[in-house]
Amino acid sequence: MSPLWPSPSLRSRAKSQDFHPTLGPIFLQDDFKGRSGLSHQHRIRRRRMLFCLLLSLFSLLVWMCRSFLLFRPLRMPTVSQVAYTNKDIATPTGAPNTSARAPWKPPIIDRTFLNQLSGLIHDSRSSQWPPLITQIPEPFDGPRRFLFPVRISEQESKARSHLAQIIQLSKVLNRTLVLPKVGKSRMGACQALDFEVYYDVEMLGADVISLDEFQRGSSRQSAQILTLAWKASPNVTSPSMTIDEINVHLVQNDVSSLPECLRTQFGTLDFRGFDAVYLNPSRLKKLIFKELVAIVQTYQGDPDVLVVNYDLRYPIFPASSTLQLAYSPSLLSLASRLAPQEEYVMVHWRMESVPHDALSQCAYALIDALHSAGIRKVWFASDYPYALRGPRLTATRKSSTFRDFGERHTEAVDVLLGAFDQGGDLQGFEILELGERLEGSEPLMADSGVLGILDKLIGMNASFFLSAAPGCGRKSSFTRQIIDGRISEFDEAKDHHRLRNVVDYFG
Repeated sequence: MSPLWPSPSLRSRAKSQDFHPTLGPIFLQDDFKGRSGLSHQHRIRRRRMLFCLLLSLFSLLVWMCRSFLLFRPLRMPTVSQVAYTNKDIATPTGAPNTSARAPWKPPIIDRTFLNQLSGLIHDSRSSQWPPLITQIPEPFDGPRRFLFPVRISEQESKARSHLAQIIQLSKVLNRTLVLPKVGKSRMGACQALDFEVYYDVEMLGADVISLDEFQRGSSRQSAQILTLAWKASPNVTSPSMTIDEINVHLVQNDVSSLPECLRTQFGTLDFRGFDAVYLNPSRLKKLIFKELVAIVQTYQGDPDVLVVNYDLRYPIFPASSTLQLAYSPSLLSLASRLAPQEEYVMVHWRMESVPHDALSQCAYALIDALHSAGIRKVWFASDYPYALRGPRLTATRKSSTFRDFGERHTEAVDVLLGAFDQGGDLQGFEILELGERLEGSEPLMADSGVLGILDKLIGMNASFFLSAAPGCGRKSSFTRQIIDGRISEFDEAKDHHRLRNVVDYFG
């Protein structure tokens, strides 16, 4: 067994060397082995490694604690905390801060703000169904500038011609036309029926939008009133200027002339930014569309919607540049089913404004004309407000301007009906009218405009057409449109024997 202390022979060598009280001389320390069998250097190295390991574990623990403090859920602030979050760091203006400076406090952020911010950096798509609607898509494309005819004067036959002029005006001004409503033989914003009940939208050949689509727009739109009238309104008292024989009035924010429904149903129209423009063209022998369009372009400003109140009695644009509105396919089909299958003669007699004393003589003249034509089916269309057959208890106004109806009108109709009775001049002939053919069949038949259009279409396809001469009937655009339709039908028909004439007159 080796001694724990150096041998005596070596002590002489240790005298000149440094001596460690436990390990002995330094030159023997490398050879000394402890109880564990490790040298002194190995033990020192092990202690260093253990120290480094402990230091690393301590650093890791500190880092984990710091991360936990930084990423822990934020506290929801109470009402009192929100109310005075910055009270400790704010100092009233003009008053020195004499209090001791409070220790800094981290700002408290509401969790709702973080949720809003997170929505900006994360995908907005979610599993929510149905999806949240943030904006209603626009149902139409194209320009955002509109021409909106809120009122068109006169009944359907003339209003139809006026609308053709308005369509041409919308093209010249590069505006989308808002199609008016229709009903009771009128056109405008306040009528009950959709435009396509009367007319074929597909045949317009213009940039248009239905009134329902236009009304669904929720954004506020700037608007300006443009009134085209054949005479000046007594309500307009502002001074006028005359440009190319067109009287021009400018009135600030005047909506009194607009239909009542425009103020109640079209609240998104804002008229405050533009003066209302009133134009009263003089009736000239020449067309004034160039001059009128130039004035409109000068004074219309640039509103989103040009609201047109149309009350002219004569055209602006030449007939060659305007289109003819085609009637709806449903009315064309219905008229074809209602008309007699064999040949028939169409009679149009507008009694309004005929001298009462002349009515009976005009009835006899009509009987003679029917006898000469020799066609036994007679389709009778008139502004007479009662049915030809049956009790005359309730009058149905077929014309809003026929107000002087009286007994003489009834006597003239009785003279005509008597000719169809046994022993009469037209014995064996049959007289037909729209009312009895439609009895209880169509819900729209209560509309006078629909009835007038059907009579017009049936007249265009009749084998023979009779109309009242001056003195027995009022000149009307209704008759003119039947004649135009028959001319067009006559030119296009392959069987020219079906139409025996364009028009003949009685009286």
